Amino acid sequence: MARWPRSGPPSGELASARAVLAAAGITADLPHAVDDLAPQYHEPFAYVLREAITNVVRHSDAGRCEVRLGAVLAGGPRRWQRRVG
Repeated sequence: MARWPRSGPPSGELASARAVLAAAGITADLPHAVDDLAPQYHEPFAYVLREAITNVVRHSDAGRCEVRLGAVLAGGPRRWQRRVG
């Protein structure tokens, strides 16, 4: 399985997530960029993304993984993940 370094820039985390999913034979549908993500959310984003991708790879038989990032009313990020069989 592919591995990635800890706490890189969000664009690097997305690229690593794509590589890990590809190595597992899972089609990745991830954001292409998260340029509007405030700097204080970079590390939490990286952590949540790594955990989500690890869970999909290790604990599912998914053929496709979608991850979306959006804002909530309180101003913080939210993660949305859907496993498609």
